[in-house]
Amino acid sequence: ATEEGIRIQGGEIPNPVAMEVDIFFPQSVIADSLIYVPETAKEIQENRDEEIQSLTKVPEWLPMWSILVWILTAALALITFFVISRMIRDRKIVKPVSFHSQPPALIQATIDRVLTQRGLNATILDFIRRGMLRLENDNEGFSFALQGLGKDARPYEASFYDHLHELSRDGKISTTDLVREAENNSQSNNAWIRALNKEIHDERKNIRLGSNYNVYRPVIITAAIVLVFIWIVFFLGNSWLTLIASIIYTIFFVVLLAVSLSPSPGTNEFYDEAEEERKAILSGKGRGSALKQWVNALVLRVKNDQGMALLEGNKSNTETEFIRFLFSKEAERLWFKGTQSPVKNIEEWR
Repeated sequence: ATEEGIRIQGGEIPNPVAMEVDIFFPQSVIADSLIYVPETAKEIQENRDEEIQSLTKVPEWLPMWSILVWILTAALALITFFVISRMIRDRKIVKPVSFHSQPPALIQATIDRVLTQRGLNATILDFIRRGMLRLENDNEGFSFALQGLGKDARPYEASFYDHLHELSRDGKISTTDLVREAENNSQSNNAWIRALNKEIHDERKNIRLGSNYNVYRPVIITAAIVLVFIWIVFFLGNSWLTLIASIIYTIFFVVLLAVSLSPSPGTNEFYDEAEEERKAILSGKGRGSALKQWVNALVLRVKNDQGMALLEGNKSNTETEFIRFLFSKEAERLWFKGTQSPVKNIEEWR
């Protein structure tokens, strides 16, 4: 007997899970005597056994799904080894992308991960250099007369040129027209900018410029979805075998993701050439014509004050004044609302 009541302990109640059974009867329900009913005690024990079995019972679906989890893990391991071996092979056979052979829009989008005002302004200057636009200076500011698309134009350059043609009046478009059009646009909601970015992204993927993620993105996304599925199976089934498979799968996924985010073959050489050209421009030893160097100065993020300093002493003419304009804050209003990305060193772009 205790303060809580009378405790009946032991007996011949079946106890397959080897648990001690304590049964308490409150004093309030006990009169002068207590009659022990074995059937009642046995029923209490059986109910407890059923509750324990329901908690420890393995779901019927778990063995089949555990096998599936291991199969998926093995598949990812094979895919990871395949991707790594292919990257090793590509580094031997894929030729580096030459910085000097690429148009300014693609160079700038590679450096900044997205096309910005600098890339578009540099493309305008490059169109002037290649004879596709004729620069003029009138009372409204600078204007461009369309001279026809060059045969060497890339697809995304053709799309940009078509956009200029749509905005032009009588084959001519001014910077004032561009600013007016840009007032209603931003970099995120501008349909033609998004389309242009996609074309440039596809071109970068085709020439293997950037990270390997551009090439293996479908594989990474599929593997990530399967990763979530595998961990859901573990939490529902709570099996040690599923847990081991989930951990192994996660390790291979992290390795695959890290490999896919590494630079494509030849990309580091591209950045090295870009850095060399940037230093050469600042020292007055850039490659190509003067206009080509100014195009590269824009896409290589030569700061505004550095760009202006390079023009000191140059004879003032329409071309020089336009370059001064492109290095000013006003030029950032030509295409869409927003500001340029902060200037960084090329070492930070990798």
